[in-house]
Formats: sequence, C-alpha cells, structure tokens
Amino acid sequence: QWYQRRVAITAGDSRTPSTMLALTTLLVQLACASSVKYIINVKTADLTDSGTDSDIYIKIKGTNGQSVWASVLAEDGRNDFDSRTVDDFIRNAADVGEIACITMETGGSDAFLFDWVSVYSHTHSTNRYFYNTHNTWLSRDSDEGSRSVELCEQGQTKYYISMQTSTRSDAGSDNIYLKMRITGDQGQTITGFVDKIDYDEFEKGRYDTFAFRSLKDVGEVNCLELFAYGSDAWHFDFVTVQPDNGKAAIFMNTSGRYMSYDSDEGLSYMKMCN
Repeated sequence: QWYQRRVAITAGDSRTPSTMLALTTLLVQLACASSVKYIINVKTADLTDSGTDSDIYIKIKGTNGQSVWASVLAEDGRNDFDSRTVDDFIRNAADVGEIACITMETGGSDAFLFDWVSVYSHTHSTNRYFYNTHNTWLSRDSDEGSRSVELCEQGQTKYYISMQTSTRSDAGSDNIYLKMRITGDQGQTITGFVDKIDYDEFEKGRYDTFAFRSLKDVGEVNCLELFAYGSDAWHFDFVTVQPDNGKAAIFMNTSGRYMSYDSDEGLSYMKMCN
C-alpha cells in the first residue's frame, strides 16, 4: 500500500515518535477513507468448456477516469467459474466513482467464457451490468482466446424480452444459447445469453420472459436479430421486446424456420423488422 511505503520512507525522520505516530495514523485513515467495498457477480456461460480453473482478475474503471485492479476473483474452499453459475465476490479497493467499464483478465491458459459481470459499490449502489457481447474467450493461449477484454456499460435501460416457443412436437430446445441485437431509431444494443439459472426455458408451448439491465435506450424498437450458438434446434412463434420506458414491439416468425447453430437443422441468424 502507498501509505506503507510512505511510512517506511519516513522511518528515519528526526521528528518525535508522537509526530510520526500521528502521521502514520493520518495516512492509514486517508487510505481507508478512499477504499470502498465492491460487490462483483460473474456469470459463466453455458457453452461447452465455458468454465475455468485459471485465476481471473477484474479492473474497475469509473466515469472520473480512475481505475483500480481488484484482487484475484477466487474464494477459498469454493469451486468458482463452473458453467452456467453465478459467483459473487466482495472486494475492497479505491473508489473510482460511478462505474463505467470493466476489464476481465485471465492468469492462465484454461480458456474461460463468461456471459456477464455486474458490479456496484457501497458508495454507488446502482448495479451495472457488462455483457460479453462478442463471446470473447479468455486465455493466455492465443490459439484459444484473448488475455483480457474491456467492456463498458451500454446504457441504463432495462428490457423485458418475452418469447413464445411453438407447440410443434420438436419445438423446444435444451441448448439454443441465444443472444439478441435490438435496433431502434436511436441505435443498437446487444443482450447477454437469453437464459435463467435453474430454469428450463424454451420448452414446447412455453411463454418465457427475461430481463436485461444496463442496455442502451434505442428509442422505438423496429428490428430484432437473433443469434443461435447451440445446435439443439428451437422453433418459436414470436418474440416481444419491451423497454421499461417505451412501448413493446412484437416480431413474428413469419418464415417458420427453426433456429440452430447446426445449418442442417435451422438458421444460426435471423433478422426480423417491423
């Protein structure tokens, strides 16, 4: 710590012990005053081999331009970063103000794919979500991924996305691994994977609703793009996109096509516009 280095430098100072004690106390108080508690949640993706045993680090950047590395994200006696799990961490670090961006970095070559990270501090309690929109794998092995990835908050709008899986006998999917890009008259925004922990979504005939926070306000929604990364084909009737500050847009599966990463079963990409 910087205050420890300062105390070590002044250890041979000719000032009285009481003066040195007061200085040390002040420096410690200043260091503690500038340190805040961060609550960090990391959702590991559900694709094959998404989990990792490598050390994972996070850097938090604030709107004031300052940034700080939190310590390694690991808890003793706990197996972190298993597929389709959310791991929570509490770390003390310097206050960067409102949180704007994060950098996730790996310390090893065991490739890691996370879906999203959420962060807030006790001085800025709004939970910020950062989605791994381009499915960047982390690995020190350049053949498997990138050493680090920086993600910034897309916005502060919450979207509710609802979808009706059709009633065809084989309409449901166990691993469609779906993401969406929402386009409106004010831009675009991209979701994380459309799923819930401990919930069987995309079953035949089911109407599912998912919430995504910290997305960009795109204005009036007019197009929706679907990206399938799983090969268990899925068939749907319609998808509804509802921003918390606007009207809902409904997109019908007028093509009647299935979605699947396997081209023999369906489409890995579909775009629908109103």
